[in-house]
Amino acid sequence: MRIGKFKKEAAPLTSPTVSQRIRASGSGGIEVQIGDLKLVALDIPDSEIRAVFDTVIGRIPEEYGPSFPTFAVAPGFSKMGAYVDTPSSTLIIDAEKIGQQSQQVALGTIAHELAHVFLGRAPEPRLEEEYEADDLARQWGFAEEVDERRRLVGPPSL
Repeated sequence: MRIGKFKKEAAPLTSPTVSQRIRASGSGGIEVQIGDLKLVALDIPDSEIRAVFDTVIGRIPEEYGPSFPTFAVAPGFSKMGAYVDTPSSTLIIDAEKIGQQSQQVALGTIAHELAHVFLGRAPEPRLEEEYEADDLARQWGFAEEVDERRRLVGPPSL
C-alpha cells in the first residue's frame, strides 16, 4: 500500500518569495513545492514520519526543484529506517525504525535517501553513491543530521 505518490505538475509558485512550501491539501495529503517543481503527495498517515518528511522537503534549496525527479513513498522494512528502491523510484520508509531514531538521525536518514532519489542510483550499488548522498544532504543543510546518523550507523557501506 502506498502512503504517498508524487508527480510533477506544471504549476508555478503562487508567491515567488516562498520558495518551498508544504501545506495541507483538502484530501488529507500534503502538497510539496521545491522551487518551480510541485510534487503532490497523497496521504502520508503517520504524523511523525510526515513531520520528518515535511521538514526535509522544506529545507531542500529551491534550485534543486526543477531537476528533482518524480518519486513515490511507500512503507516497508529497512535496517536503517529508509532506502530507495531504484527500479520504481520509491522511497521505502520503515515507520518503526524511523520512530526509534532521534529526530536528528531521522532527518539525516530521510535527507540522505532523498539525496539518492535526486542523484539517481546505478543498477548495481556502489559505495561512492553513499558518500555522494551524504555530501548532497550536507549541501542541503543537513550536515549535523547526516554526521549524527553516521556516528550511530557507522561509515557508508554496501
